[in-house]
Amino acid sequence: MEQYFFKITASYTSKNRLLEEFSNYIHSLDGTLIKDQESLAVLVKLIKLKLVTLNRTYSRCKPVHLSENRYAGYGLSVDGSWSASFYEVERLVEMEDGFLQTFIK
Repeated sequence: MEQYFFKITASYTSKNRLLEEFSNYIHSLDGTLIKDQESLAVLVKLIKLKLVTLNRTYSRCKPVHLSENRYAGYGLSVDGSWSASFYEVERLVEMEDGFLQTFIK
């Protein structure tokens, strides 16, 4: 079963409240382990829905557009704010202290 790991790869200072709130939401997902491709698709839909909601809430701000990147795996980004990638997990190793170590492809 394929699993994925969500990791923010770059982050910049937010220019307005819309970008700040969306960036905070994305940062709350940083390091998330996703159990399968179906869950990955659901997470991407939730991210897009959150963006639609925030664009409506902060209608005075310039609308934010989410870009999907497929040139090196799969990733999402907002120009001038952040970029993140979904890495396919190669294996999980449980350490003696109970922590889970993730190895990505």
